[in-house]
Amino acid sequence: MGSLQSLKSDQKQALLTGIILVIAAFLRIYQLGQECLWVDEVSSVDQALRPLPELFFGFIRAPLYYFLLRCWVRISGLAEFWLRFPSAILGIASVYLTYRIGKSIFNRFVGQVSALLLAVSAFHIFYSQEVRHYSLWVFLTLWSNFFLLRILKKENSNKLYVFYGISAVLCLYTVQWSVLMLMIHNLVFFCFRKHNPKQWIITQGAVMAGFLVWAVPFGAALIKMKETMPLWGLGWIMPVSGRSLAAAFKTIVCSGIYFGAARDPDMAISFSQAGQMYVFLILCVLSLGGIDLKKTKHFFLLSWVLLPLAAILLVSWVAFPLFSERYLIFIVPGFLILAGAGIARFKRRLPRIALVALIISLNFPNLIHYYAQDQKPRYDRAVQIIGRDAAASAEVNIVINSCPETLVLAYYWEKNADSRGEFSLEIRREIGYKLVEGGIVYNGKGYNLIIAGNKEQLDRFVENGLFSSLPEVWLV
Repeated sequence: MGSLQSLKSDQKQALLTGIILVIAAFLRIYQLGQECLWVDEVSSVDQALRPLPELFFGFIRAPLYYFLLRCWVRISGLAEFWLRFPSAILGIASVYLTYRIGKSIFNRFVGQVSALLLAVSAFHIFYSQEVRHYSLWVFLTLWSNFFLLRILKKENSNKLYVFYGISAVLCLYTVQWSVLMLMIHNLVFFCFRKHNPKQWIITQGAVMAGFLVWAVPFGAALIKMKETMPLWGLGWIMPVSGRSLAAAFKTIVCSGIYFGAARDPDMAISFSQAGQMYVFLILCVLSLGGIDLKKTKHFFLLSWVLLPLAAILLVSWVAFPLFSERYLIFIVPGFLILAGAGIARFKRRLPRIALVALIISLNFPNLIHYYAQDQKPRYDRAVQIIGRDAAASAEVNIVINSCPETLVLAYYWEKNADSRGEFSLEIRREIGYKLVEGGIVYNGKGYNLIIAGNKEQLDRFVENGLFSSLPEVWLV
């Protein structure tokens, strides 16, 4: 009889976990292709379409996501929905891994609550609907953390170390900052598993060797590009201040309209957002009361959440601005596991259900806003307006004031003009940082993209007879 009740309980819990995953899937697939791509997303497509040597060597970002996107584009094409689909799937998988890790560190209840909080997080949904590497980064971080926790349980299977090593290398090939997570893994391992570290040391050596295959040429490319780096640097990131810290917390917890890409964040906070922020603060404080730093998993969880944040803040204060919400996304699942542990501090069922219901209700306006409002500029509509009276192959001069958005407009113009399904976006590779400086021309399929930073540059194009070569001129 007891075993039958246990089986029914397990079935109910499996059903509840399944419902959470269905919610996560719906929120990440819904309206996935409705908005057009924006600058960063088109940059991802541009990078993915480059020749393989340039994809791996000669670019300032880690190559794994762009390589996977390159392979995916050959299957799916360039529709916005399908370009974002892998990020959505990885986002759903991250919700499941958050459940497994929360369950491993605490219990099933914490795992389910933290997975639910991630499932409805507008911040995580946003990056699960982006043609960017962040969703992959979160997934691989969770994957490597999952295998680390099994190793810390003193499971010595060689296969387990292999899986951990693969996940760690893939993390490093997705975002260089994953080295912070690798440092935390080593800290936790040597604090709690001092005996027989041979397998671990061999694994770490293999991970670093695999990473250096790309990291050494990457470092050489950075030295070569040092003169142009300021133009493509991190100047858009705000200096660390009380205001930027508050904005970051608001964005991660409530999301809203600020996703880390503006110099002056909108700090207007609604009643529901303020309530949500206070609830999460209280839950995290409550969770600390149940944390025992002598327990390996508890120590790991706090290290996962706090140490990368401290490192990024330190770099931002003493070197260059690096503090941005998007660079903290890999610690968000750990933060939500902490919040779930705070709810678990209430022993009775009713307060637990009430707290979860309160968080969901406070978060509901954020989701309504997210899906009801465009989060990205409608570059596709601008291109449609430009070409409204012209055929797709019309010959036209498109004059744009120098800006990174040039890449997006060129993307949609070529995509609309490409009737045979062939697509080659090479603007960034051909003219690179000069997009910002202006004074250059890109010869596209049936059009000239003229990037003029000032009147003098534009006058030079007129004197050279550029505008007489094609019948139409569009000013954007």
